[in-house]
Amino acid sequence: MYGKDFDYDNIPPDRRLPIPPEAIEEPSESNKYGSIFLCRKEYPNEKVGKAIILDFETTGLDRFNDDPIELGFLKVTYSKDDGKIIQITDKYQGFKQPKKEISPMITDITGITNEMVAGEDFNYAKIFKLFSDVNLVISHNAAFDCPFFDRIFKDSEPMRKIPWACSMIGIDWLGYGYKSCGLVKIIAHNRFIYKAHRALNDAMALTNMLVLQPQLFIDLRRSAANKFTVLAVPESTLKNNEKDREIISKMGFFKTRDSNALIRVITPNVKAKALEIITGNTNLTLKDLVIIPNVPADKAFRMYQIDGI
Repeated sequence: MYGKDFDYDNIPPDRRLPIPPEAIEEPSESNKYGSIFLCRKEYPNEKVGKAIILDFETTGLDRFNDDPIELGFLKVTYSKDDGKIIQITDKYQGFKQPKKEISPMITDITGITNEMVAGEDFNYAKIFKLFSDVNLVISHNAAFDCPFFDRIFKDSEPMRKIPWACSMIGIDWLGYGYKSCGLVKIIAHNRFIYKAHRALNDAMALTNMLVLQPQLFIDLRRSAANKFTVLAVPESTLKNNEKDREIISKMGFFKTRDSNALIRVITPNVKAKALEIITGNTNLTLKDLVIIPNVPADKAFRMYQIDGI
């Protein structure tokens, strides 16, 4: 569920996400959780790491010409011993005014209006501080979020050196019985409802799943060390072929920086199925595709920078 007309108060209590946003608010008499949410107790002797689970809302899907309008993230502490999330320690949510106005379609999807972002910018001092000791950045579509992140922090080499993991392709959702890797459908599979397509809400929803099902986070951390496959369709192949361009765009392919190809990052185990779907639903053949194997995760989610396919 999403959009400006979403009413959280109408969600039955048993369908709300177990870890509520107030779990990481500042301490107050009305907040029984305190300033952090403990996912489990007694970890003082464990080796721990820090991760950021983030999401962007943007003016569109073009990684080069559209702008971020909202950034939301949670910071978590995890155990390097058993791989599970120990606690949620911080959160951030902020708006940024884009160069062009937000379209009615984006407002319908996100509920974010031009009035909400007018004159706004991200709190970079707070963001840099929260990222200062982070070992991993997690996004539910890193190939989409990472380019926007890199544009915002293009002058900060330490920020751009933090490893990324993608929960959309780094977890075998189908193997765990899910019918889709879309975040809303993952949440619905667990019989929860939340207001999607708001950055902090999406980050919170994903964090809930990673806490409730610890093996998912373990798999996700391991995926950061995996090799991925990049499928590319050269622009020359799609010239005067708008129907196939539209089909593969809906399959998650996106333009490279030089606009010479459309690409998609996948895990090697789904390559055969992906090729079958592409050739079965378009006029493209295997000879029309460029397959780039064994791409490390830190490069895979930045393949938008590739030139000359």
